[in-house]
Amino acid sequence: MRKTADERRAEVVRAAVREFSRRGLHGTSTDTIARAVGVSQPYLFRLYNSKLDIFLAAGEHCFRRTSLAFEAAAHGTSGESALETMSEAYLELAVDRELLMMQMQLYVSASCDEQVREAVSRWWDDLWALVARLTGLPDEAITGFMSSGMLINVRVALGAPGYIDSGTIDSLRFS
Repeated sequence: MRKTADERRAEVVRAAVREFSRRGLHGTSTDTIARAVGVSQPYLFRLYNSKLDIFLAAGEHCFRRTSLAFEAAAHGTSGESALETMSEAYLELAVDRELLMMQMQLYVSASCDEQVREAVSRWWDDLWALVARLTGLPDEAITGFMSSGMLINVRVALGAPGYIDSGTIDSLRFS
């Protein structure tokens, strides 16, 4: 059965997250992504206009996964309880090293590319607003929550052994 363009785009995003998480925007070739999906480069560029567009689609995917995990975790809760359930959800996401490494690649690329910086800033602001809405807590609590999430990203990037064991989870609580 022939795949639709939307199905192929989803495959491209998954492959792009995998490839960009390892080598970044400038170290990843579109040929590598096309081969991973089983399409030609010309077809890849019919789906996305540029390598930067693919990178941004992969980045949006990562932020969306995090937002959806937070919304699902916080459902029916608020305040500190919502923050606690969202922290558990983020720790579960931390098992997906590619997802978190893609986020780190986004931050690196944002430091030198205006389009990436604008997109990542927007996604970060949206995530912050989501946490604020779901918890109803003041900015100080959200700052602690988001800071702890970045600490998890750094520990994952450094390959910290046992970063997800119970002792580490207790030390990385967002509260």
